[in-house]
Amino acid sequence: MPRFSAKAKEIFDAIWYYTDIVKANKLLEELKDPLDIAFGKLFIASYYLSFQQQGKFLEMITEIENENKRLKDQFIQFTINFWYCNYYMGTSDPIVSKGQTEKYFDNIEQSYQDIDYKDDWEKFLCFGDYYWIKALYEHHIRNDFSNAIKFQKKSIEVLSKIPEEGEYWSAVGHGNLGKYHRENGDFEEAEKSFNLALVQRKKNDRLDQLWSIINLSELSFIKGDLQKAKDLNMQGLAIAKRFNSSWGIFISLTLKGFYLHHEGCYDKAISTYKESLIYRKQHGDPLPIFRGYFRIFEFNYSRFKITKDKAFLTQADQILTDLQEMSKTHSDNKTIVNYTKYAQALILKHGNFKKKGRAVDNLEELLEEYPNDIEISLNLLELLFEDVIQSEDQDTINQIDALMVKIGNVPLRNNPQAVFSFISQQIFLAKYDYFIKGDLSLALDILNDAKDRINTYKLDNLVNELDAEIRVLEREITKWEHLDISVKERIKTSEFNKYIQQATKIANKQLSIS
Repeated sequence: MPRFSAKAKEIFDAIWYYTDIVKANKLLEELKDPLDIAFGKLFIASYYLSFQQQGKFLEMITEIENENKRLKDQFIQFTINFWYCNYYMGTSDPIVSKGQTEKYFDNIEQSYQDIDYKDDWEKFLCFGDYYWIKALYEHHIRNDFSNAIKFQKKSIEVLSKIPEEGEYWSAVGHGNLGKYHRENGDFEEAEKSFNLALVQRKKNDRLDQLWSIINLSELSFIKGDLQKAKDLNMQGLAIAKRFNSSWGIFISLTLKGFYLHHEGCYDKAISTYKESLIYRKQHGDPLPIFRGYFRIFEFNYSRFKITKDKAFLTQADQILTDLQEMSKTHSDNKTIVNYTKYAQALILKHGNFKKKGRAVDNLEELLEEYPNDIEISLNLLELLFEDVIQSEDQDTINQIDALMVKIGNVPLRNNPQAVFSFISQQIFLAKYDYFIKGDLSLALDILNDAKDRINTYKLDNLVNELDAEIRVLEREITKWEHLDISVKERIKTSEFNKYIQQATKIANKQLSIS
């Protein structure tokens, strides 16, 4: 039996077996012993983080950290570090997260072997958590999926030894293992892991079976079975509604909107995104609410870019007002502040000369903080190409060349989802090297290299897309009879901004439920 009391164990069970936060909080109020209270709060904090209630998580984990300064309990401190590490690796802002992740990860590395474990429950949970976070670190920070798989398997092996609860914890570990397999292109293994986790979670009818269903839905989408992806997501939405979980409902509705958007059902997609925003607001945390507004902004802006209908730009501009209001209210949140600046730059791009200059300034500032962001680079390039057509300024041409080099050097994450972005990026680079620089050989090398890489994942639709682009460039071999014509004339003749817009359309193919 673990060190905490039977009453504290009831909180553990309420959280981990039944995801009943109301019961858990009521039980917490009945606890008297400081150690019991610390454990009870740890269990509740883990719930808040698991279901994206970051504000409540930070409030609770700070309380525990302060209380443990008096208790000086090694196991509790390890667990505090573990959950902080999970939090920072889950945040969307790499500016904040990387340093904090390293700090708490180092604390875990230095402490886990020296803890005075009181029982096997603590020992196996701690060692299992260590390998769990090690896998997450390899995945999020180092982009090494093979190592992530290796450490997650070790975590599952250790967690299986937890007295009386090993089967449950090892099965839950398969949820993460499935993600690593999926991102490594091992779809069959991913599906096995997701199903194993789902079976275990269903035994106790947990809310977080929704995670397994969403994972299976996403996997079906990646494999090209959109109908199965939609059916699974609707199962997940029914579960979220049965548990009356605003978090689960907005996650499922957002994914539903994504699938509708992908199908071209634009009216239904935007109404679903707006319905999702209602539940995001009920959920309460500012970042999910901001993401809901931003998704609606992106939808309208992308429809404007594709259709040229200014009514969509007007609607995007109206949503920008909501984003700016949130940015003022949450000025300490860099994600909210920076993505508001990004949205503002997109609107300014379509204004007068002065506004376009402000857009350039905003995008250049953002690239300083997010140097590997392809979308920001592409939007900046679009403005720079417009400048070159007007003036053929050599400094601007040099800036374009430097940006293209930077885009070409953005590290590739080796997984099927990242391949979507990679293919768009490589097609764009190849067209630049041919249409603007006049180097057909380099352009074809880029496309053939991309084709070799995606063959690894057997994504036939992308291979076909690349084959088509290669044939286009091969047919274009005699187009540039005078290779000494100016960059300005090349841009005009090739209508290169169309290629930039094609490259940014890849966002519609990305799989994101946030």
